[in-house]
Amino acid sequence: KSTPSRPDADICNISNSFNIPVKIIYRCPVRSTVKQTGAHPRNLINVQYAVNPAEGNSSSLPLNFALLNIRSLTNKSFYINDFISQYGLHMLFLTECWLSSTAAVTLIEASPPDYSFLFSARQGKKGGGIATVFSNMFTCTKCAFGDFSTFEYLAMVIRTQQHILTVTIYRPPKHNPNFLSEFSQLLTIALVKYDRVILLGDFNLHVND
Repeated sequence: KSTPSRPDADICNISNSFNIPVKIIYRCPVRSTVKQTGAHPRNLINVQYAVNPAEGNSSSLPLNFALLNIRSLTNKSFYINDFISQYGLHMLFLTECWLSSTAAVTLIEASPPDYSFLFSARQGKKGGGIATVFSNMFTCTKCAFGDFSTFEYLAMVIRTQQHILTVTIYRPPKHNPNFLSEFSQLLTIALVKYDRVILLGDFNLHVND
């Protein structure tokens, strides 16, 4: 995973209802003799958003969300503030914030006027940490589904007519065989309680092969 000198983000419009297509590829057991770097295009698929026909006449406006692996927010807080304003983001999800006891101060600097934030700092170790900066047009509350050793997460409920759960995940790159089991446990708990879930984050899953 390469680290740009300045963070970049994929910005998308989130409708009230959308379907995410899935692409399944089976790995060929024969190893190629040609060394290939970067992502394999056959393993990637463009996500096309589709509005539920039952809600096709909805007058609600799309929301602009973005996700960044920030790799230390401390020295980028004012840039993030400008970034949110420039792109008109309603919510910005951040992983690897590397926040410490001064997390609140740094996040205040990163938040434009009329924005709030929630965060989860890594306990007992340096690095990690997740935060969400969101517009005050939303009422958001933090929630928890237990502790997991293979990944960090920040769960937040957007309180609308139909509550929406967002779960931002950061999985460290070091392999841990218990990840899928713990991740399945999190999904099981979350999906029992909430019908509308936005799951996003940095999973450190490679698509080179």
